Amino acid sequence: MDEENFSKQFYDIKLDPVEYDKTRETKVQEIRINSSGKLNEPKIAFANTEVLEDNIIKSLRGNPNLGFERYQNLSSILKQVREEDTDILLFPEFFIPINLLSSIVRYSEKNQLLTVTGLEHITIDETAFNFIVTILPVENNGIKDAVVVFRLKNHYAHIEESLITGNHLIVPKPTPYRYDIFIW
Repeated sequence: MDEENFSKQFYDIKLDPVEYDKTRETKVQEIRINSSGKLNEPKIAFANTEVLEDNIIKSLRGNPNLGFERYQNLSSILKQVREEDTDILLFPEFFIPINLLSSIVRYSEKNQLLTVTGLEHITIDETAFNFIVTILPVENNGIKDAVVVFRLKNHYAHIEESLITGNHLIVPKPTPYRYDIFIW
Protein backbone atom coordinates (compact mmCIF):
# COMPACT_ATOMS: atom_id res chain seq x y z
CA MET A 1 0.00 0.00 0.00
CA ASP A 2 1.46 3.40 -0.95
CA GLU A 3 1.74 6.29 1.49
CA GLU A 4 -1.16 8.30 0.04
CA ASN A 5 -3.63 5.42 0.25
CA PHE A 6 -2.38 4.56 3.75
CA SER A 7 -2.97 8.11 5.02
CA LYS A 8 -6.53 8.12 3.61
CA GLN A 9 -7.40 5.46 6.18
CA PHE A 10 -6.99 8.24 8.75
CA TYR A 11 -7.73 11.51 6.94
CA ASP A 12 -8.32 13.16 3.58
CA ILE A 13 -7.53 16.73 2.54
CA LYS A 14 -9.27 18.84 -0.09
CA LEU A 15 -8.00 22.34 -0.93
CA ASP A 16 -10.23 24.84 -2.74
CA PRO A 17 -9.70 28.46 -3.72
CA VAL A 18 -12.46 30.69 -2.40
CA GLU A 19 -13.39 34.23 -3.41
CA TYR A 20 -13.48 35.77 0.03
CA ASP A 21 -11.27 38.81 -0.17
CA LYS A 22 -10.71 40.74 -3.40
CA THR A 23 -7.30 41.97 -2.20
CA ARG A 24 -5.84 38.65 -1.06
CA GLU A 25 -6.17 35.13 -2.43
CA THR A 26 -7.88 32.81 0.05
CA LYS A 27 -7.92 29.02 0.21
CA VAL A 28 -10.04 26.75 2.32
CA GLN A 29 -8.59 23.41 3.31
CA GLU A 30 -11.14 20.75 4.22
CA ILE A 31 -9.79 17.96 6.38
CA ARG A 32 -11.99 14.92 6.84
CA ILE A 33 -11.04 12.61 9.70
CA ASN A 34 -12.12 8.99 9.52
CA SER A 35 -13.40 8.52 13.04
CA SER A 36 -15.34 5.61 14.40
CA GLY A 37 -18.38 7.38 15.76
CA LYS A 38 -20.46 10.50 15.91
CA LEU A 39 -20.71 12.77 18.93
CA ASN A 40 -24.30 13.92 19.23
CA GLU A 41 -23.64 16.07 22.30
CA PRO A 42 -19.91 16.72 22.58
CA LYS A 43 -18.52 18.04 25.86
CA ILE A 44 -16.40 21.13 25.20
CA ALA A 45 -13.86 22.50 27.68
CA PHE A 46 -12.37 26.00 27.48
CA ALA A 47 -9.10 26.31 29.36
CA ASN A 48 -9.69 29.43 31.40
CA THR A 49 -6.07 30.27 32.06
CA GLU A 50 -3.99 33.42 32.11
CA VAL A 51 -1.66 34.08 29.18
CA LEU A 52 1.27 36.06 30.54
CA GLU A 53 2.84 38.77 28.40
CA ASP A 54 6.22 37.83 29.86
CA ASN A 55 5.84 34.31 28.40
CA ILE A 56 4.88 35.76 25.00
CA ILE A 57 7.95 38.01 24.96
CA LYS A 58 10.27 35.19 26.06
CA SER A 59 9.05 33.02 23.17
CA LEU A 60 9.35 35.91 20.71
CA ARG A 61 12.97 36.21 21.78
CA GLY A 62 13.58 32.46 21.42
CA ASN A 63 13.73 31.65 25.13
CA PRO A 64 10.32 30.18 26.11
CA ASN A 65 9.37 29.67 29.74
CA LEU A 66 9.57 25.89 30.24
CA GLY A 67 9.56 25.98 34.02
CA PHE A 68 8.11 23.38 36.34
CA GLU A 69 5.22 25.63 37.40
CA ARG A 70 4.13 26.09 33.80
CA TYR A 71 4.21 22.36 33.12
CA GLN A 72 2.25 21.71 36.34
CA ASN A 73 -0.41 24.22 35.23
CA LEU A 74 -0.79 22.37 31.92
CA SER A 75 -0.93 19.01 33.73
CA SER A 76 -3.63 20.33 36.06
CA ILE A 77 -5.79 21.45 33.12
CA LEU A 78 -5.38 18.10 31.35
CA LYS A 79 -6.22 16.18 34.54
CA GLN A 80 -9.44 18.16 35.01
CA VAL A 81 -10.40 17.63 31.35
CA ARG A 82 -9.92 13.86 31.76
CA GLU A 83 -11.98 13.81 34.98
CA GLU A 84 -14.82 15.62 33.23
CA ASP A 85 -14.67 13.22 30.24
CA THR A 86 -14.39 16.07 27.73
CA ASP A 87 -14.44 15.52 23.95
CA ILE A 88 -13.06 18.87 22.77
CA LEU A 89 -10.50 21.12 24.50
CA LEU A 90 -9.85 24.72 23.49
CA PHE A 91 -6.83 26.65 24.73
CA PRO A 92 -6.24 30.39 24.25
CA GLU A 93 -4.04 32.05 21.67
CA PHE A 94 -0.30 32.18 22.55
CA PHE A 95 -0.90 29.47 25.15
CA ILE A 96 1.65 26.75 24.59
CA PRO A 97 5.34 26.92 23.71
CA ILE A 98 6.27 24.65 20.80
CA ASN A 99 8.50 22.67 23.21
CA LEU A 100 5.41 21.42 25.11
CA LEU A 101 3.23 20.72 22.07
CA SER A 102 4.27 17.07 21.84
CA SER A 103 2.89 16.53 25.37
CA ILE A 104 -0.52 17.84 24.32
CA VAL A 105 -0.46 15.79 21.10
CA ARG A 106 0.29 12.58 23.03
CA TYR A 107 -2.45 13.40 25.54
CA SER A 108 -4.99 14.10 22.77
CA GLU A 109 -4.07 10.90 20.96
CA LYS A 110 -4.22 8.71 24.08
CA ASN A 111 -7.51 10.22 25.31
CA GLN A 112 -9.06 10.73 21.84
CA LEU A 113 -9.59 14.42 22.63
CA LEU A 114 -9.88 17.01 19.87
CA THR A 115 -7.66 19.92 20.93
CA VAL A 116 -7.15 23.41 19.53
CA THR A 117 -4.39 25.62 20.89
CA GLY A 118 -2.51 28.74 20.01
CA LEU A 119 1.25 28.38 20.02
CA GLU A 120 3.49 31.02 21.45
CA HIS A 121 5.36 32.78 18.66
CA ILE A 122 8.02 30.82 16.86
CA THR A 123 10.80 33.11 15.66
CA ILE A 124 12.77 32.02 12.60
CA ASP A 125 15.13 34.33 10.69
CA GLU A 126 13.77 37.52 12.29
CA THR A 127 10.12 36.55 11.57
CA ALA A 128 7.71 35.79 14.44
CA PHE A 129 5.13 33.21 13.40
CA ASN A 130 1.81 32.77 15.22
CA PHE A 131 0.35 29.31 14.61
CA ILE A 132 -2.97 27.76 15.56
CA VAL A 133 -2.69 24.01 16.05
CA THR A 134 -5.58 21.59 15.77
CA ILE A 135 -5.07 18.05 17.00
CA LEU A 136 -7.68 15.66 15.62
CA PRO A 137 -7.72 12.22 17.24
CA VAL A 138 -8.39 9.17 15.14
CA GLU A 139 -8.60 5.46 15.85
CA ASN A 140 -8.08 2.91 13.10
CA ASN A 141 -8.13 -0.84 13.71
CA GLY A 142 -7.75 -0.27 17.45
CA ILE A 143 -4.72 2.00 16.99
CA LYS A 144 -5.06 5.49 18.46
CA ASP A 145 -3.37 8.29 16.58
CA ALA A 146 -3.83 11.99 15.84
CA VAL A 147 -3.67 14.27 12.82
CA VAL A 148 -1.91 17.53 13.74
CA VAL A 149 -2.69 20.59 11.59
CA PHE A 150 -0.75 23.86 11.84
CA ARG A 151 -2.22 27.04 10.38
CA LEU A 152 -0.44 30.38 10.28
CA LYS A 153 -2.58 33.20 11.61
CA ASN A 154 -3.97 35.31 8.77
CA HIS A 155 -4.69 38.56 10.61
CA TYR A 156 -2.58 39.93 13.45
CA ALA A 157 -4.08 42.36 15.97
CA HIS A 158 -2.53 45.82 16.07
CA ILE A 159 -1.16 45.29 19.59
CA GLU A 160 0.39 41.97 18.54
CA GLU A 161 2.04 43.57 15.50
CA SER A 162 3.39 46.33 17.78
CA LEU A 163 4.80 43.74 20.18
CA ILE A 164 6.51 41.88 17.32
CA THR A 165 7.93 44.93 15.57
CA GLY A 166 8.90 46.41 18.96
CA ASN A 167 11.19 43.40 19.37
CA HIS A 168 12.75 44.13 15.96
CA LEU A 169 10.99 41.20 14.30
CA ILE A 170 8.87 40.81 11.18
CA VAL A 171 5.14 40.00 11.07
CA PRO A 172 4.51 37.32 8.41
CA LYS A 173 1.80 38.00 5.83
CA PRO A 174 0.54 34.67 4.50
CA THR A 175 -0.25 34.39 0.82
CA PRO A 176 -2.78 33.03 0.22
CA TYR A 177 -4.84 33.29 3.38
CA ARG A 178 -5.84 29.82 4.51
CA TYR A 179 -8.75 28.64 6.60
CA ASP A 180 -9.51 25.09 7.67
CA ILE A 181 -12.77 23.18 7.84
CA PHE A 182 -12.56 20.04 9.94
CA ILE A 183 -15.01 17.20 9.55
CA TRP A 184 -14.42 14.91 12.50
